[in-house]
Amino acid sequence: MSAPFDPAVTLTRFSREGGLLTKTIRPNGQGGIVKEPAAQMTAGTAETVSLPFSEFGAYLRSLKPNQAISHGVCDRATTNVVSVSNFTRQPNTICRTKEFFRYPDGWGVGMFDFDPKPGRGALSPAQLFDAVTAVWPEFADLPKVVTGSTSAYIFDATGKQLTGRGSGFHAYFPFAPAAALPRLAELLFRRLWLTGHGSIFVRRDGTRLVR
Repeated sequence: MSAPFDPAVTLTRFSREGGLLTKTIRPNGQGGIVKEPAAQMTAGTAETVSLPFSEFGAYLRSLKPNQAISHGVCDRATTNVVSVSNFTRQPNTICRTKEFFRYPDGWGVGMFDFDPKPGRGALSPAQLFDAVTAVWPEFADLPKVVTGSTSAYIFDATGKQLTGRGSGFHAYFPFAPAAALPRLAELLFRRLWLTGHGSIFVRRDGTRLVR
């Protein structure tokens, strides 16, 4: 029996000094939640990480509130990171721009971020995978890791569930060459539209979002 397909993927782990790198979520007092955007990475470190994709899910769960991952990598094992406004080309220091970060040439991590909109039914991961596989058959053979969105499955202090399945999820998969992920996203976008999965949302200011 052949060994399971388990490529080693490369990514970046950011660690922020003295603050959070995740959204802040609190009850709104009306049975729902209020989300505040993720904190800015003003100063911290970046570490290039390579691991078998079979360990990726556990790795995500091990991240602390002041840590986050990037699908791009830099050419350094570890380095200091500052904001663009604070970057003066200090020794062993970079900022999070395309000058320093790129997708890996080998195996990296792709992600689908499913976020249902009002008036449209929520899909399960299996339903999303079926839709993608219909336009990209090779996707069926890739291992996958699914996690709830940051705002999914939130409970209050009494144990009441405030958000659940309909709050969205992230689906991760290995892909090579990871440098082709932007092209893959463009192709899937067009193919999914052609098979009836596209939609247009109108913002309050009248602008249209093509999804």
